[in-house]
Amino acid sequence: MNLPSESHVMNQTNGQTNDGTAERRASEASRQRPRCIVTPHAPAPIGDAYCQAVEHGGSIFVSGQGGLTPNGRLLTGTLEQARQAIANVQAILEATGSDLRHVVRTTLYFADLRRDAPIVAGPYGEAFFFPDGYRPARMVFEVARPPLPGSVIWIDAVAVTRNVIGANDGTNRVPRGELR
Repeated sequence: MNLPSESHVMNQTNGQTNDGTAERRASEASRQRPRCIVTPHAPAPIGDAYCQAVEHGGSIFVSGQGGLTPNGRLLTGTLEQARQAIANVQAILEATGSDLRHVVRTTLYFADLRRDAPIVAGPYGEAFFFPDGYRPARMVFEVARPPLPGSVIWIDAVAVTRNVIGANDGTNRVPRGELR
């Protein structure tokens, strides 16, 4: 019995043959090593035990960013820390060729959720709420002990590289039922 080669498998949903191109690309992407992102425009990782971000398979995973300046000074005040955390996320994404517009999920970690969330809402909204209505998914937590004494807000993010979106109009909005 002659079986079709792996590169010419019949697509069971529409009866068309597949030349294996998509499978080869997926296989090549999965073999690529994740890339550690480092930029001097954001604070170095605390203890140097992790990357500022990791890029892999069209996704960018930004490590938690707080109110530290690129030279490592912790700002005081919730509003200042929130703005700096967002600026750090932006700087790291720009080092990959991406930006805040390509963020698909954020996680916010608060030392005191009730006190600080209303203050952070302003700069967060300015950074992540776009005129076309796009907003990334978001999770919010209150933590028992922040990574640094005196820190009140930390933000991590997941973004996609610009070439993953592929939108001609430069937005992240995808019409209902359509994937890009």
